[in-house]
Formats: sequence, C-alpha cells, structure tokens
Amino acid sequence: MLTAFEVDMTPNQVKEMALSKFPILLFDNADTINVILKSALMFYQTKVAVIKQVEIKIDLETKLTTALPNDFLKGAKLSGVDGNCFSIFPSNNVLKVDITKHYKPPATLTYFANICDVDFDTYQLPPEIITNLQDYLEILIRIPNNELKSAISAQSEILDPTVQIHQELLQEKKELEAKMIAAAPPIPMTSFY
Repeated sequence: MLTAFEVDMTPNQVKEMALSKFPILLFDNADTINVILKSALMFYQTKVAVIKQVEIKIDLETKLTTALPNDFLKGAKLSGVDGNCFSIFPSNNVLKVDITKHYKPPATLTYFANICDVDFDTYQLPPEIITNLQDYLEILIRIPNNELKSAISAQSEILDPTVQIHQELLQEKKELEAKMIAAAPPIPMTSFY
C-alpha cells in the first residue's frame, strides 16, 4: 500500500483525505470547506514554502528564458550546469538573464511555487507536503466542527463526550503550525526577484 509520501496528490484529494477522518461531520458546507482548503494552502505557501526546481532554456541571443512554470510565484536562483548563478530579472512570464560567456546549458531554475492559485482538481502537490497539509487541514476543519457539536450538545442538554475544549484545539493548531515552520526547507542562498 502506498503512503502519502510516495504519491503526488491534488489539493482536492488532500481535502478528501482530511474529511475522511471525521466519522460525523456537522460542518459540511462545501464552499466553506474549500475556503478552509485555500487558507491551509496559503499558510503553507507563505510560512513554510514549496521550493521546486525545473530545467529551463536560455536563448543566448536574446538572453531570455523559456516560459516560466505555471506555478511560478517567485524566483530564488538560476544556475548553470557548473553551479554558477546568474543575475535574473522577471519580464512577462520569462526571465531576462545576465549570463557570462562561460555559461554551459542547461540552466536550473529554483523557485517558490504558488500552490494557492492552481486547479485544485489537477495540480499535483509535492509528496513531501501531503502529510503536514492534511493534518493542518484536518485541524482547521475540526475547530468549527467542534463548535457546532458543542452548540448542539448545549442546546439539547445532552453531554457529547466527543466535544473537545476549544482552547486545546487552538493550541494543537498553533503547535502544528510551529512544527511545519520548523520543518520548512532551507531557502536557497541567493537574491530573490
């Protein structure tokens, strides 16, 4: 059986995995859950980061690269096969590159991926973020679901043993955020553009 670390998954597949953890889901508004999914992706993108690498071609005459990846958010570095980094300047979905005469292709672009503005049904998230993202999404859904369970329990005056203390859930969320930030990949040593 494959684990989450062995396969890419789409954001919606991660959402379905998180939702499957709830035997009873009272908080099941699809639009609101999609907003929570986007919020989880935004947290991951801004606080942890998804750093990807792709081979990119440079036209030696124009010094422009081929088109940037669809999930390009911000560049970190562009380096040649020899490891030398180049000065780069973004320009209309390509990069203008200041290369030396010693440049040998191919070039590798290291960049921060935009995982928030992608197609949630088709975009493949990197396998290494799946588990943390699923756990984070689960806690983000569990908080409002727990609030509904608590309100129903109070209204019916029947004690629900599955209701958790709200502050404990918020603390669990805070601890998970700190764990994800601490495990963030190292940022490449270069200037950003």
